[in-house]
Amino acid sequence: MKFLYIARTQQGRLQSGEVEAGDQKEALAVLQNNNLVVVDLQKIGRMPLIFKNLTIFGGVKKKDVVMFSRQLATMFSAKVPIIQALTALANQTKGPVFRETIFRLAEDIEGGSMLSRALEKFPKAFSDFYVNMVRSGEAAGNLENSLNYLADHLEKEQYLIRKVTSAMYYPIFILVGFAGVVVVLLVMVIPQLTSILEETGQQLPWTTRFIIGLSVFVKNYGIFVAIFLAISAGVLFKLTRKGHGRYILDKFKINIPLVGILYRKIYLARFSQNFATLIKGGLTIMRSFKVVADTMGNMIYRDIVLEAMEEVRVGGEISSVFALHPEVPSLVVQMLATGEKTGQLEKILQNVGTFYEKEVDATVEGLSQLIEPILIIFLGVGVAILVASILIPIYNTVGNM
Repeated sequence: MKFLYIARTQQGRLQSGEVEAGDQKEALAVLQNNNLVVVDLQKIGRMPLIFKNLTIFGGVKKKDVVMFSRQLATMFSAKVPIIQALTALANQTKGPVFRETIFRLAEDIEGGSMLSRALEKFPKAFSDFYVNMVRSGEAAGNLENSLNYLADHLEKEQYLIRKVTSAMYYPIFILVGFAGVVVVLLVMVIPQLTSILEETGQQLPWTTRFIIGLSVFVKNYGIFVAIFLAISAGVLFKLTRKGHGRYILDKFKINIPLVGILYRKIYLARFSQNFATLIKGGLTIMRSFKVVADTMGNMIYRDIVLEAMEEVRVGGEISSVFALHPEVPSLVVQMLATGEKTGQLEKILQNVGTFYEKEVDATVEGLSQLIEPILIIFLGVGVAILVASILIPIYNTVGNM
């Protein structure tokens, strides 16, 4: 079995890593024989080989990063040395990947590195936005405030994500369940009823003939259709990860009826909040533009932000660029223009971010209330067609007997 350790060398340097041994005592002996003073030693739980490369089983959760930021800020305010603080946080972290990340942060800082420089080595856990906020806090001497602000900001972003995803769970669950029931009916129930209907020799309605044909097709070729759809989904997913395919997908997302307006509000809230946070943290306008562009999550809005950056670089205004793009509402353009003229851009951006955060809440609530009756109507019509197509011919047969 493997153990994750953190120890000090004879020179006093902090060192972390993995050691393989039969039990904890044997692992401790191995480390001590290598002249290491063990600070912490914990068993690493084994995962099935198939899961080792999947991020969902071995990645770093955003809520863990939020908790890390909050607790580290609290320890800073209590004047706890950073190495000791990181070691304590690592010891209480459950996720093995994030625990090892924190150990390595402590090791780098023990070697003389700045916290921001150490964080840069782990981009999957700490975004460019996160690293730049920490760097600005180090430069201004208020790292505690930067970490608290980061925790607040990440909590707000997580809240938006949870709000949107939770609203999608119900319709997805209903549709998947309905599709499963339909497949079971087509494969197991309809074939048995078909033989009864064929024996009557009556002329079947077109809806009944369609469902019988669909049943035969699903029963004979359903597995091939499922394989084709799975492969197509995988190829489509890969094509839309980057390049022109990603651009088309991002364009489609913000133009979907009903849902597109929600995506637009999310991206506008993200731009406003992130930009205001970085400016308040002390980053330059140019650097803030670059970081915000990389955190947008949509190539359309990313290009708009980069275009605004180039305009500001030559002495122009953000609002003048945003006004050229229909993806940005006139309200945002006007508020940005006001902020630029009055020198209160940061405050205006915070207000815009708060406004669109509330708009996202309201839109999600509205969509949730709208989706439910739409689903009920859709399922009702589907069930009615299915039942009528099969039962009406059977009733007709019984009535003629």
